[in-house]
Amino acid sequence: MLEFQTLIDEHKEIYEVINKFKATQNSTNLFEILDRIKNLVNLLDKIINVHFASEEQIIFPKIKKQQDLINCVLDEHKEIQHQKDLLEELFNKYNTNPTNIAYEALTRQANSIADTLYNHAYAEDVTLFAFAGIELSQQEKEILAEELAKLSCRSNL
Repeated sequence: MLEFQTLIDEHKEIYEVINKFKATQNSTNLFEILDRIKNLVNLLDKIINVHFASEEQIIFPKIKKQQDLINCVLDEHKEIQHQKDLLEELFNKYNTNPTNIAYEALTRQANSIADTLYNHAYAEDVTLFAFAGIELSQQEKEILAEELAKLSCRSNL
């Protein structure tokens, strides 16, 4: 699955940001928690703008036999975008009016999207990339790897 290594490496970085955020859940340091949420928001911007686009524009058109799986992944991309928009809205509301209720809503949404994104990346690693690896020829895989490397957002995550 070396052809998907660029995306797998990006997933590793996604896991790292999520794990750092999750590690702050028991912290009493409000600034640390808010900083991790901000990091999560920034990561989501990059994922949605580059990582999802790489998958949707480069991989999905090449996989013909897994349309149901692709549709499921596309639905998850839309859901993650929706959850990100809600997280940004809650983050802005909290910054405007930092109440306990706003903080609880913000952290609940951040946890929700972190869990969704973690599960999404894992499912892609073990199913989508595996099926694509089976379906594509060696030449198609080499071309795919080159295209993905050009569009990688990894150094920016």
